[in-house]
Amino acid sequence: KRIWNKKDWPGRNALLFRLLIIVPLTHLFHSLFFFLGKVFFPGLWTQNIEKPIFIIGHARSGTTLMHRLMAADSDRFSYFLYWEMFFPSLTEKKLIRLMGWIDQHIFGGPIKRRLVKLDDDLFGPYRHMHYMSFWNAEEDQFSMRAAFVTQQWSTDIPLMEVIDMFHVDSMPNKKKRWLRHYKEIVKRQLLLNGGQAIHLSKN
Repeated sequence: KRIWNKKDWPGRNALLFRLLIIVPLTHLFHSLFFFLGKVFFPGLWTQNIEKPIFIIGHARSGTTLMHRLMAADSDRFSYFLYWEMFFPSLTEKKLIRLMGWIDQHIFGGPIKRRLVKLDDDLFGPYRHMHYMSFWNAEEDQFSMRAAFVTQQWSTDIPLMEVIDMFHVDSMPNKKKRWLRHYKEIVKRQLLLNGGQAIHLSKN
């Protein structure tokens, strides 16, 4: 409704197409794979989250450095790589890892080389501020895009003065649903990484 009424905003039509067509189709796609995950990976029914660690701080305060230093101990900690947050179901991640293995070991890595170039083109100009890559440990907020609970949406949609994404504790019903969604994607990430590690989050 907000975007529909912004008649003079130049990004209106493109964003309406994204919100009305792309986002619902994407959600249906992910929902199908979420369902298949419970079928193909019964461990999801019993996967627990034990003593997760959350690194929280102001921007430019060293949280990324702390997160990546701890993430280097991948035997102990489970965390999201940047690319993994855009494919929240366990089935999707398993299929993508399989395709990566086939690309690397059978075809010699042509897809990986293209992705590395795309990675450099997308993130190279900004790495002096925050070193980003598809294959870096990254903060969890991107994983909540499907629930629209991420500051990333506020850079795409002019909504910050209208929709409050920051005082979550004053929205108990929404908070309960959001945390349930977050718990489900964390369980899938833990099982992807063996099921025994400690979830490591930074935001």
